[in-house]
Amino acid sequence: MDKDHNYLREKELIDMHLAVIDLLSICAKNSPYGISQAQKLINCEELLDSLLSDAIPYLVKRHYFNLLFEVYLRKVPGVSQYERLQINNLKL
Repeated sequence: MDKDHNYLREKELIDMHLAVIDLLSICAKNSPYGISQAQKLINCEELLDSLLSDAIPYLVKRHYFNLLFEVYLRKVPGVSQYERLQINNLKL
């Protein structure tokens, strides 16, 4: 019974984390202000490290990649190219 409770608690925490990531993605979509706020909360390097980590499941990485796209890759009027991820400088 205690094992089941711990599993459910961990699942709830992961679900809440992913909901926050999705909320950041939605708030940043096509919004210069939302993008600048999301960039303050989640560093691009940390996001890339999470995407490249073997320890993180692909279902979680899907949410992270969507955030990466909305915050660091999508061209949005009013957002400088210097605030976006420069693909030619990316080393995988």
